[in-house]
Amino acid sequence: MTTRLAVVGAGSMGAQIAQQAALHGIDVALQDTDEAQLRKARDSNQGHLARRVDKGRLSSSDAQAALDRVRLTTDLHEAVAEAELVIEAVFEDLAVKRSIFGELDTLAPAGAVLASNSSTIGISKLADATRRPASCL
Repeated sequence: MTTRLAVVGAGSMGAQIAQQAALHGIDVALQDTDEAQLRKARDSNQGHLARRVDKGRLSSSDAQAALDRVRLTTDLHEAVAEAELVIEAVFEDLAVKRSIFGELDTLAPAGAVLASNSSTIGISKLADATRRPASCL
């Protein structure tokens, strides 16, 4: 099982992916270029978890543990340096996503899997921006 995850993009999807992974015991680096977006993601996740605690679906200690597992950073290299899985979750722009995949190819460990959360762009269009297309999904 993956124990170290990096999520690139702290919008709605990236924040939710980070939260769900953290709830399952995975250490997550949530990266975005915008510090305000990172704070917004953290606040959103705190709100979601608090509602689950209020409804009796989650203990307050488990909620806090999940929050503590998510590390926020604007530094892409720091985020992916030890990741086993990197999930790109930025807005739907092919050029931006290809650029990110090119950077991830250089910065992420050789054995890391690079994944995209894209709903409209096929992974082959992103994988060929790397030297490891077989490790992209």
